[in-house]
Amino acid sequence: MTKAKEFQISGHETFVLRRLWLPKTVRFIEEEKKCGRSPSFVGEEAMVKMGLGKNMLSSSRFWATACGIITKKGTDITPLGVFLFDPETGKDKHCEKKNTQWLIHWNLCSDPQRLTIFWFLFNHVNQVIISKDSLIESFVQFLQREYAHKFSLNSVHRDAEIVLRSYLPTLGEKGNKVTEETIECFLGELGLLSYFSKDSVSLLRDERRSLNDYIFAYAILDFWEKLKNTSSSLTYLQLANEVGSPGKIFRLNEASLVSRLEKLDELTEGNLVWTEQAGLKSLVRRKEALSNPTNYKEELLHLAFKDQQ
Repeated sequence: MTKAKEFQISGHETFVLRRLWLPKTVRFIEEEKKCGRSPSFVGEEAMVKMGLGKNMLSSSRFWATACGIITKKGTDITPLGVFLFDPETGKDKHCEKKNTQWLIHWNLCSDPQRLTIFWFLFNHVNQVIISKDSLIESFVQFLQREYAHKFSLNSVHRDAEIVLRSYLPTLGEKGNKVTEETIECFLGELGLLSYFSKDSVSLLRDERRSLNDYIFAYAILDFWEKLKNTSSSLTYLQLANEVGSPGKIFRLNEASLVSRLEKLDELTEGNLVWTEQAGLKSLVRRKEALSNPTNYKEELLHLAFKDQQ
């Protein structure tokens, strides 16, 4: 059972994540440190340097933290932030690549501590069609059952709007007007949600052609670590349907998931192997994927971005 302290409600200031906020935040922190200052996301000077208003500045820090790009204190860049957005060595300095989008989606949805509504939508909503009202209702019921502290219903409503706007940025807008948010919001490009009707959206499982196989393998090892599972194998059902699994978070259909699992042996040079023993299919980790999964995850990221050059 998820503990109450692991939930995160609000913090986004009602702004969805904009494409350039993450690399701008990394550059801001690096520049402040080069000048011998502790990075601060408050005050006029910070607003001028980031080119953002007060609330957007606060939101940019929140999203950079939620995406795993900066630390919770907002004073340091994480290894992933450096890997992706370092001005000199970053693999995606302008946040343009699909691999980055899939990684950000994975981070937001695989951990309830980041922004719980993202994790809830992709792990606990099993309906193919859902409305904003039904999402709010089921999320409130979940929080009332699991969350030990009081929470604001207004905050829940805003969180539900934010998660839907993050993947369907025109939701709630009048007409088909293209806005800055539509252009800047980049999670919508993944195609994970789509409109079913005026008041509802669909969360179909699909093959996810733009999902890189190395990012998929990375997510499997990350899922394995989050399970705190020291076993050398995982079953198909765990990979497809367990909370926090790649199958759930990437919304992969059965054919695509199996196809990707079957390719892992060659892709990872025997570190991850899809096998069948006594009629039970399972994924087995070997070599560095078993002895040092954290380091091997980093290797997979390098291969993923080399693959997408």
